[in-house]
Amino acid sequence: MLLSASISTPSTSAPWALLLVGGLIVGAGLLWASMRLPLRWLFAACLGLSILQGFGPLGYNTVALLFTVALLPGVVLRTWTRSPSAWAVTLAALAAWQAVSVLWSFKFGSAAYGVLVSLALLTCFLLAQRLLVHDRVGFGIAVIAASPLVVLQAGMVITFRILPSVEEWYLRLPIARYLTEPGVDVIFSGGHQNVLDPDKAGGFLLNGNIASLLLVLFACVYAITALLRQFKRVSWAIAVLCVVGAMGTGSKTPLILGAAVPFVVLIYVLAVRRVRLALITAAIGVAGIGIGFVTINLVKPEILSESIRTLSERVTLWGLVADKVPEHWFLGMGFGNWREFMVDRVLSNPQMIGDPSLRVVPPHNLFAQAWVDAGLVSLLLTLVLALFPIVQGARAIWESRTDSLRSPKVLIPVVAVLATLWVLLHGMTDTTLFSGDNHTIPWYAVVVAAAGFGTRRFTADATKEVGAARGRGGSSVE
Repeated sequence: MLLSASISTPSTSAPWALLLVGGLIVGAGLLWASMRLPLRWLFAACLGLSILQGFGPLGYNTVALLFTVALLPGVVLRTWTRSPSAWAVTLAALAAWQAVSVLWSFKFGSAAYGVLVSLALLTCFLLAQRLLVHDRVGFGIAVIAASPLVVLQAGMVITFRILPSVEEWYLRLPIARYLTEPGVDVIFSGGHQNVLDPDKAGGFLLNGNIASLLLVLFACVYAITALLRQFKRVSWAIAVLCVVGAMGTGSKTPLILGAAVPFVVLIYVLAVRRVRLALITAAIGVAGIGIGFVTINLVKPEILSESIRTLSERVTLWGLVADKVPEHWFLGMGFGNWREFMVDRVLSNPQMIGDPSLRVVPPHNLFAQAWVDAGLVSLLLTLVLALFPIVQGARAIWESRTDSLRSPKVLIPVVAVLATLWVLLHGMTDTTLFSGDNHTIPWYAVVVAAAGFGTRRFTADATKEVGAARGRGGSSVE
């Protein structure tokens, strides 16, 4: 299906022309800022805005997303090296392919969103990588600068979970249209958002599951900051608060992944040091999981039945995606075309009204979504981007196997692997991308950049920069 187009009348084109001119002026200002301001403050702004977002007439193409992308030219000029990270190159390739896929997309806005997310993630990754390697003090300052908004998000989740009426009051406020997702406009008139459940809360977000993912990433980034010996006490305190907030969302995801992911990472850490101890721990852990599963099934069998129902709905969606592969195996369906397909399916099956699988929803799998949006190339690049930081972190843990388990050289890659694996597993059954959603972009960039901490290349880059700074008689800190 070709990209649809619309014709603007003179009465409607004038406001858009003014908006375009204003956007160009703001863009020029941000370009100047990206070239002149210290990188630590640029990254602090990206972290802070990721929480507030600033939703408007462009839907998920928010103020935060556009702001971050506008910084990219200057950030690339200041941070791109002769031997760039393979992950950054792959991400740039994904953005380029997504731009090409506009040609067979149904909606330009949907295609533009995919490109903007990739470019914003590239901006944040380059900033996080440069600060972690060359300016760890600046990295700590950037993270701490965003902490009031992080604490606010965690506090809102906990408060909303205890007092659902306060959450409803907030969601009815006019400002919620700008700080919360576009769905807030219809949430009380038939919209499908799980924060309406009294047992769930999302803070600024309308989905408790994604809110839990965001809070877990917050916790991991503040743990990394503390391990870098930057604002240690404050960082650990915020990390703990965010873990409490993630559990307070009411989502089952942090309960399941909170048990499984740390266990898997622990087994690997032990396996590269003492295989026998890893096998014993794995056996005890598997037995514990089995006992826990049986206990939950006896005490609260509705949890298991609800999980089976949810998984069944996901399997139905994945089957619909698989049915489309023979027809669109290389190019995919194109941005926006999946929604049109689901709408047609609803209209064509009136006898199935009430069936949960008939709702107009995304594929609920990050790899299926990548193929649906932009085809085989997008799927392969997404596979690399999702798995590379996990492999890189595993390599860093292997290289540091003779170091103390309490060493940052060990613990930082452990936290990074835990975070990236968590995001991957979450996205296998949810609507999130390989990097999460709008809110998680800079936070995911940090854990990806930290995955290689302590590896030979990471250490060599840091040593090279310190040597260059001493040669100049100055500092590398920006």
